[in-house]
Amino acid sequence: AYQWDKWNHSLSLSHLYSSHLFSTLPSLQPASRLLSLPPELRLSIWTYVFTPPYPEHSSDMLALLATSRLIHDEAFALALQTATFHLRGHGARGLCIGPKLWNLGYKAEHLRHVSITMTFKMLDDLGSNNPFVLGKLPLDVLNIDFGHVKFPTVNEEIAFYYTFMSAFLYRTAPAILGEPTSFVNTSFTARNRRRIEVSMRQFEPTRVQLVDVMFRTRAEKVIVQHMRAVKDSLWCAFVYFGLLDHHYMVVTATRAAGDRTHYMLFGEEGE
Repeated sequence: AYQWDKWNHSLSLSHLYSSHLFSTLPSLQPASRLLSLPPELRLSIWTYVFTPPYPEHSSDMLALLATSRLIHDEAFALALQTATFHLRGHGARGLCIGPKLWNLGYKAEHLRHVSITMTFKMLDDLGSNNPFVLGKLPLDVLNIDFGHVKFPTVNEEIAFYYTFMSAFLYRTAPAILGEPTSFVNTSFTARNRRRIEVSMRQFEPTRVQLVDVMFRTRAEKVIVQHMRAVKDSLWCAFVYFGLLDHHYMVVTATRAAGDRTHYMLFGEEGE
């Protein structure tokens, strides 16, 4: 069950093995002056360590979590909630979001600040190099920077429109708003259908699909930016598929918990 979940980046079978990973509680280690402090004082220390602003080499602070199981259990969630995690997708393996989220398991729900730097060429709409799937987490800020963008030919630019929009709309298309949807890359049938549609340029996203993804995004703010030579390629992608008419979009849905409004804005940095 563990290997199956690891292979599929899933937690669907975790109930079969999670209780066997650690069968004993962490000891208090009375010989340690730090760990012998009352829990309230230890939590105050962890809060101080992981609260911004961070000193230089701030990534070294996460090494504290590996010193003992007790510190890990007490401070792990706090570290995820306060630290900003910078991911770079320039290497051969790229972001590898799927394996990273699987390794965190349910603790990924504590993430609040993620910043991603990658090129458009590394964007994989149906694989682990799709940063937009992080919008499913209750983040405060998800920042995605694609850097400098330049397309030598019109054909390459249009190909990017299809890949980008497929990555942005990472869920299956609902017939009507409110209909259940799922992640495209978790279904063999849906993934291969989408791959064929994108490669054949037959992918036809709809406004219903766009609004559905917006409402299912749990991140409070998603910032996508790039350096453009002439035009805004992100805006052009939405216009190409007829998804937007203006440089802003406002949609509101009424739910049991109250109204929730989502905004999509395009513009220069600082506007």
